[in-house]
Amino acid sequence: QLLDIISEYEAIDEKRQSGRQDAYRKQLAKLEKFRAAAESHVSGGVLSDPNELRDDVNDAGLAQSGGPNDIPKVLSAIARVAEFADEQQKEQLLSESFVKQIIQKAKTGATQYESKGRWLDAYTDYYWWLQTIDPNNEEYSDYAEQLLEKATIVSSFQDSPCESRGERYEKVEKRMFVRAIDVLNFNYVSLVDYRQMAGKAVRRCELLAEAINSSRIVRDALGVEFDGQYGKKLSAWSAALAGTLDEVNQSPTGISKDKFID
Repeated sequence: QLLDIISEYEAIDEKRQSGRQDAYRKQLAKLEKFRAAAESHVSGGVLSDPNELRDDVNDAGLAQSGGPNDIPKVLSAIARVAEFADEQQKEQLLSESFVKQIIQKAKTGATQYESKGRWLDAYTDYYWWLQTIDPNNEEYSDYAEQLLEKATIVSSFQDSPCESRGERYEKVEKRMFVRAIDVLNFNYVSLVDYRQMAGKAVRRCELLAEAINSSRIVRDALGVEFDGQYGKKLSAWSAALAGTLDEVNQSPTGISKDKFID
């Protein structure tokens, strides 16, 4: 009876693997259509601009027209291949020249979005897919988290249907923060790591400065004038935060609750 169970399990596993490989080949064929379309824009063996993919690649809704939106669509196709690939197939996929060029274009596109303060677009169009394609890549996951944090900062300075940005902050007082820390300190299941919390708070301040630098929405909300001196102010702010972070990290005894609040 045990042999029958083992045999049945092996049959199920073999069927599962066969189905996975069928799905892999199907998704790979879709990606090949993007690759073939891109070849019409290759100059000297190098993909000159993957954004300019041909109009006729319209399989399974992956691309409806050529243009700027094609890079996320190609990333989607790559992600689907990676989903069904085994380790060797995935390694081969990520080593292919076409895939590398698309990934580089995605990074460039994200940088362009960032320069305009469009962090949510940089995440949804590019880094969400990069994380999906290679979930073990810390560079992608860290950068994606940073993009989401900046997008959250921007949204916090925008009016919502329920409240204006002014109403959101006008009644916030320090005592509320202190009370929240007290509740956390007494009810958390383990010792609170205030050093880690302080480090994250400093990092959030750094991201706020970057958001001010790139987002008119945040500047207008804070009444910040973007003049010729702003670059110097930003550098001074960053240097001060770096000093604070060094102080936090070098404390031999960690950070107490009172020190964290102060």
